[in-house]
This record gives sequence, C-alpha cells and structure tokens, in this order.
Amino acid sequence: MTQNIQMSSLTSIYVQWNYVPDPSAPITGYQLYMDQGNNGNFQLLFDGRGKPGILAFLATNLTTGRAYRFRVNALNFNGAGPYSPDALIYTCLPPLHLDSPKYVDSTETTLTLSWHLPLYINGCPIQEMKLFTDNGAGGALTTLVNTYNPDIDGDTLTFTAA
Repeated sequence: MTQNIQMSSLTSIYVQWNYVPDPSAPITGYQLYMDQGNNGNFQLLFDGRGKPGILAFLATNLTTGRAYRFRVNALNFNGAGPYSPDALIYTCLPPLHLDSPKYVDSTETTLTLSWHLPLYINGCPIQEMKLFTDNGAGGALTTLVNTYNPDIDGDTLTFTAA
C-alpha cells in the first residue's frame, strides 16, 4: 500500500493498493481499514464489496502531522482474506522553498555551509537533511552529508563536512 503524494494534502491521504490475483476464486472487492492516528484501533474506512476495480481511496478530515496506519484485505465469495501489512502514513507533504546553501568557512580539510529551514515544512517535523555535491565538473551527484544533526541558530542550519 502506498500514498499518492500528488493527490494527498495536509488533511487527507490518498492510499493505493495493488490488485491481488486469487487463482482459486475471483476477487470481488477490497476493504480498507485505518486507525484514528497514533496507534489507535482500526476501523473500516472503505467497503468495496462488488467493486474489485477500485484500488484507491481518499481518507479525509485528518489531523495534520499525525501518523495513520492503514491495511487492506481482499474479498472473494469465501469472505475476507488476510490483512496486508500495516502501512504507516503521515498527513504531511514534502517541505517547500528550501534556500540554497551559503558558504561560511573552509580549511584544507573542512567545508562549512549554512542555509535556512524550508519556508513551509508542511505538517511534519524535518527528520533528515541531505547535502549533495558533484565532482565540480557537472558529474553525478553524490551525498556529502546524510544526517540531520546540524547546529541550529534560529531557523539557520549549519553543516561542517570534513
């Protein structure tokens, strides 16, 4: 089960799942379950009996920044099959409007850069920042820094790479 970011918002999650072929009996639909966020109990969100072609659902009126768990099961004439593994999806979107890094300082073995936090974090705290570099001649990008442990001064982040 996956989230479609383009069709989700800060208060809705568009979830999609794959068709499950059953060699013994045709699928007659799917049931989608969701908890109320923060590891609550699952409740039936969508009952797709008789609608085997529906493989997505938009959950609405959700709380921004909350983690919701989803699971789905397939139905055939014998009843409901086992649940899928739980999918944990947050009601937030990728951050927007990140400034370019600015040069702060360098030595022979280190480079210090800084930049401001994104203008819009879109509902969830930032969990990781990545700084990418190329070879100076327009080559492929590689990850220079792949952790979120910056020095924070207000809304400015500072990384020193050695």
